[in-house]
Amino acid sequence: HFDMTTDMRLVKSFWEAVEQLLPDEDERNRFHSMLREYRSSLDLERLLREMRRFVNSPRRIPLYEAVRPLIPLRHQIAYDARALRPPSDRPALVQLQRSGAASSAFGEPEPYGFSVRGGAEHGIGFYVTYVRPRSHAWEQGLMPGDELVRVNGFRIDRAISAELADLVRSRNDLSLRVRRVGLIPRRIVPDDPLSWEHISPELLNTHRDTVRVFLNVRDAGGVGCSVASDGPPDRPNGVFIRSVKVGSPAEQVGLEVGDELLEANGQRLSGLPHSATVVALKASPHLLLTVRKARPLPDYPTDEDSALAGSAAAAASVSPIYEEGSSGYAELNSASSPTGGRGSGGGGGVSSVVGGGSTVTIDLHKSPPPGGRVTRGEFQLERPHPATAARHGDTFEEQEITTYF
Repeated sequence: HFDMTTDMRLVKSFWEAVEQLLPDEDERNRFHSMLREYRSSLDLERLLREMRRFVNSPRRIPLYEAVRPLIPLRHQIAYDARALRPPSDRPALVQLQRSGAASSAFGEPEPYGFSVRGGAEHGIGFYVTYVRPRSHAWEQGLMPGDELVRVNGFRIDRAISAELADLVRSRNDLSLRVRRVGLIPRRIVPDDPLSWEHISPELLNTHRDTVRVFLNVRDAGGVGCSVASDGPPDRPNGVFIRSVKVGSPAEQVGLEVGDELLEANGQRLSGLPHSATVVALKASPHLLLTVRKARPLPDYPTDEDSALAGSAAAAASVSPIYEEGSSGYAELNSASSPTGGRGSGGGGGVSSVVGGGSTVTIDLHKSPPPGGRVTRGEFQLERPHPATAARHGDTFEEQEITTYF
């Protein structure tokens, strides 16, 4: 998959990563076949769609990093916008508060606005499955696909779901340490094997303010940009691109004047002497750069199914959690019978709800509907918290592993 200019250390690192993450030989062969097809067609959307089938657990997320050096410069930013990143060793801090006053509608404490799934009884940690738009949790940056690591200073890796529920519901303030994972566990029936779903690219990039790009500058004579180590007043120690050479790797990958270089091959650049910054950018023929763009990134198109799911989710005011190829989770704006009936979602977005059990077909239209057009989509309903279930008249069996807060 590599060209002749590639350093053999990079090739060795790639093969070792693939063998470790894909121990089954047949699966490895399918993986390499996928990469050969991409190198032939340069169809990035297809590659990313197929990558999701191989990255079917958090343990396999490093596959995205292993493949990154194979991506041409012009695809690097678009690839990064859809690729999961290995969770940071420094979990992010999310602090939540609620008033403690009872909800005027149901006499219950004001909810934080998120749900989690998992627990030691299921052999996994706790993962956020849903964050209500415009809730305090949403505003503070909590995302579907986040793994809860600590709650108010307590490690919860060995906690069961009931213990976490007691810990969270007893407090009106939460200090959460979370890892950005981007995957959500699924298990509808207790005896089913655990599966994992990718969150949508829209959610993936909601709270991302950086991009990661890989540059092979072995034969290019350098990155092809000049930098200044005196940033604006709010970031005086930042490293910013001052100029970009036409036709250079920097231009091909999409770097622009004003972009801030945060890391080079894992080394933080902010605060370094200018000479040390230059050394860091020239020390290796292969550079993995973390960049804060000066201008917002474009919205990279997704495939038709993903776009349809996104527009339908927006119309019904649901959380667009899942990618093409999976059943998205939806929370309706109003009570709806799981056995059929009418719904009144945001702006009249939900036309009808038809179905039985835990899978329903929801007819959705935009608001206002263009010419009365109705879009149909299937969603897998989550079992809500018992109080919510009773409120909505839901009768799902005790099979889900989701807890609402």
